[in-house]
Amino acid sequence: MRRLSVALLLITGIAAAVGAAEGPAAEPLSVSLQEAVSVAWEHSPVLQAVGAEVPAAQARLQLARAGGRLIASTTTFLTAGTMSDLVQGATPVEPRPSLGVAAAQQIGQNLMVMYPLSTGGRV
Repeated sequence: MRRLSVALLLITGIAAAVGAAEGPAAEPLSVSLQEAVSVAWEHSPVLQAVGAEVPAAQARLQLARAGGRLIASTTTFLTAGTMSDLVQGATPVEPRPSLGVAAAQQIGQNLMVMYPLSTGGRV
């Protein structure tokens, strides 16, 4: 219902603008309802944004479903230093490993597998 109201408002504005541009001697613009709705749909950013919400909502649902699946990651690193430190994996890697690094040269390989026990109600 809201979409129809916005479409009718846009149609009225378009018709008024066209009528004002033609001047007082022009004949009234006759447009069918179907033509007016199609013009409003093509030129309204509000309606186009509403139309884009469906694919965005589907993508959010797929992301939430993916959070309930098995996740695996692997990390390889090489460190060298004079003090012990704590190193985490790169930001986009999930799950992120936290590793204690010795005060010497070290190479490491890490493989993690995670299955969530709860998704927090997302799925």
